Amino acid sequence: MDAESEDNSEAKALGEFISFKQAADLLRAKCDVSDEEIAMWAWLGTRDGGLTIFKNDGSNGLRTELKHPPDSSSASKKAPVAIWATGGYFLTAEVKKFDPTNAIRFISWPALVERWKAFSLSEEKVDEIVRSRIEYGELMDLHPIFGATELRNPPNRPSKFAPKQFAVFELKCIEAIEQRDLIGPPDEVAEPIAGPAWIPKSAVIGAFLMAYRDEGYWIRATSNNWPKAFEGCRTGGRRGGESARYNPLNLALRLLDAPFSVPSNKLDNAFETLRKMGFDEWEAAWQKYKTDQQ
Repeated sequence: MDAESEDNSEAKALGEFISFKQAADLLRAKCDVSDEEIAMWAWLGTRDGGLTIFKNDGSNGLRTELKHPPDSSSASKKAPVAIWATGGYFLTAEVKKFDPTNAIRFISWPALVERWKAFSLSEEKVDEIVRSRIEYGELMDLHPIFGATELRNPPNRPSKFAPKQFAVFELKCIEAIEQRDLIGPPDEVAEPIAGPAWIPKSAVIGAFLMAYRDEGYWIRATSNNWPKAFEGCRTGGRRGGESARYNPLNLALRLLDAPFSVPSNKLDNAFETLRKMGFDEWEAAWQKYKTDQQ
């Protein structure tokens, strides 16, 4: 019996439709798949690379395509898997053909918190990193009803979205954050620097908070979320720390360019603030740069 005939025989044995649990068993025979991923594939539907989910319409056991979760009235209090697992059915043949290894992969909030323990990160730190990546547009928090969770709001602010413990994320986005911000290249070793001494974190925050975004942005950026666009402006590597030092001229040149496009006069104010802090040489270096460009 060839593989296709064997698949058809198994599909007939299972019936045309299978439950969430039966679908999970078939998919896990192919690779490691979480319930949250199956729920998200049901949310996506076949058009967007997922699976079609059906419901029993009550007439002679017939099933119709389910456009919305079976219980959306209390969805904010339910995890994605709970929303779909009750009363949802999949086409056996479709599940058999579905290849999870080539599908969009997802990871849930609890699994992410557990995963990032390997980087010695507490749940509070995971929360901080995830919120900042969402703010920068590098990550989306997903939920099959609201499409989002409270993570896209500032902490401790009332939210109409689902609780963060029910958030789901694209795995490839999480892996990109890990590679860039948590693993990344080895921490840079500070080498002797020609010219003015590089400045501490507090000076960066105080000088640049009015030039681009706000104080909160620079506090997060100089803590554990140093943007990739600012590479070469800080010693101490991606993770920085209190011992890290910053080159304000390099930082200003990055801010002049797209996508930041900060006006020169705002950067004038930043270097004037540095001068008042006692970093006169950096203000002079900025003025020299502007003169050289004329």
